[in-house]
Amino acid sequence: MKLIYLKVKGISVKEHDTLLKIEEFKNNEQILNPEGLALPNAKQVLVFLIMTTVNLFYGTPLEAIKIDQFDDRLYPKLFATKKPFAVYLLNLLAVAKAKTAPDEKTDQMERILTTLYKNNTVINPTLYAQTVFLSLKAQQSKNRREYTAALQYAEDCLKIYQRNKLVVNEITMYNLIINIYQETDENEKANEYIYKKLSLLDDKGINPAPFHSVNSNN
Repeated sequence: MKLIYLKVKGISVKEHDTLLKIEEFKNNEQILNPEGLALPNAKQVLVFLIMTTVNLFYGTPLEAIKIDQFDDRLYPKLFATKKPFAVYLLNLLAVAKAKTAPDEKTDQMERILTTLYKNNTVINPTLYAQTVFLSLKAQQSKNRREYTAALQYAEDCLKIYQRNKLVVNEITMYNLIINIYQETDENEKANEYIYKKLSLLDDKGINPAPFHSVNSNN
């Protein structure tokens, strides 16, 4: 929480124990699972979620893919289960790949998730998990240049994030919408959403630098 607070206030952090531990994990993922457990316990799940959250502010989507892939290697049975956390991790990996390196594997993950989310009785997803899936549909539709569908998914996500005051997610969706309008040469609409994003950042007293990038959809 301290790291995130410093980032949104524009205070630079050169070194921090948490950042160093995340870097250590990237070089040696076994440190998270020294006992070789088949599935993560509650503490390991919490550590993974913390790393993923910190990466939103100090890392890149490519690093998010690395973290998710490490989890796959650490717990090979995880993605073979229908546990909500496993589905959530798969969704995070799919979103990260859709943003940075969309390929056939990304499409396959999207199809698997579509099937799982249709059968809510199997995985019983939370509303937030369903919204993460909605953001995947928005990104993938943009990747396929299905802009009308992409905007509809993105606007649906935006409403949920606004209603629940999920500011970081809201900004991320603004960036996606801006990027879509820029790709379709609708500069007036793009500027409209740039203004909305900057107004939100100013209203919350948030340093805009970490959220400036549009093309990478940070």
